[in-house]
Amino acid sequence: MPFADKFRAMMNFPFPGDEVAGFVVDVVDVGHESGDPGGYVYPIRLVLRGAGGQSGVQRALKALLPPHTMTFSAYGNPYQLWFGKPQIEALGDRRYAVTVKGGGARVFLADELERFLAFLAEEGYWAA
Repeated sequence: MPFADKFRAMMNFPFPGDEVAGFVVDVVDVGHESGDPGGYVYPIRLVLRGAGGQSGVQRALKALLPPHTMTFSAYGNPYQLWFGKPQIEALGDRRYAVTVKGGGARVFLADELERFLAFLAEEGYWAA
């Protein structure tokens, strides 16, 4: 399973003091919880500071929260990683708290390969 540090690194999270789309990052907290079997939840809290209001924060989050990515656990198992919908809260003084849940789920490569080969055979691209 990818722990919080691995999730943070794979998603290329900034560090406090870094700038993202005109906002300075004040706080980055990434946690780790077990979810469904083979799945994990990463509660995330960011505090961004800068001009632009909540709509500016939303634009900054597009650069900050990348789409799905893959990684491997320390045991070599592949995991798909992603983000849920972020929540933005104005804290005052041009500061905004962002909370979002990241997710990770193990990918079972043999099952995916069988599904892909069946698709190829059904479409006539591959002889079974």
